[in-house]
Amino acid sequence: MICVMDDTNFINSLSQITDIDVSLGLSRVEGDVFMYRATFSIFFNNLLKESNLLMSLLDENDITAFGTTVHTMKTMLSTIGAMELSETALDLELNAKKGEADYCQTNYPLLHQKLLVLNENLKPLFN
Repeated sequence: MICVMDDTNFINSLSQITDIDVSLGLSRVEGDVFMYRATFSIFFNNLLKESNLLMSLLDENDITAFGTTVHTMKTMLSTIGAMELSETALDLELNAKKGEADYCQTNYPLLHQKLLVLNENLKPLFN
């Protein structure tokens, strides 16, 4: 997916999404808007696939793979500045590492729903 907005419109549009702290996300890439946009593009292109993979791993009761995958999701969420979602993913990761499959199966669906909403909110920013 290619972002069709200029830098200012892209940042302004992102700032309207309550789950994203743009200042924090930009600080992760030392204020480099090009790098932030590139990182966001990678995140957006993988968001649905990864969030659905997490659901499938839980359905298969593969808590080990779930823990590894949710760790990656946590890191990407933190990188773009979505700290509340990242903290939720961290909680799931820690519980997965403890083998708490029931906890993850109970609590991941809410994060999954929030990720789907985030995806919908990001769609207008990408072509």
